[in-house]
Amino acid sequence: MYPQPAGVAVRASLASIADKSSRINDADTAVLHAYICIAVDELRALQWPVERIILRLKQVAAEVGFLPSRNEALSVDELERRQALWADTITRCIEHYHEREAPSERDAAQRGI
Repeated sequence: MYPQPAGVAVRASLASIADKSSRINDADTAVLHAYICIAVDELRALQWPVERIILRLKQVAAEVGFLPSRNEALSVDELERRQALWADTITRCIEHYHEREAPSERDAAQRGI
């Protein structure tokens, strides 16, 4: 995602899952989401808005071949599992970003300020 250890770890985790020809498991998901949370914390501290973080995450996923629709060698069941993992990953990114906001920031964001 960016050249810091957490960003490199997110990229490596996505690449590892993308390279698997077998079913992804709960450990894969837990590792990816742990790295996502660390990266979100670091990028938020650098004043990155959540939209920019998600855009970069999508770019990295495309670069490493993670995006489920791009891997034709997988079964339909595995593609669906990976699509669910991708949706969960984006959701986790957004939720974690907003968990760290102060109540006044969260209220302003909800009002569109």
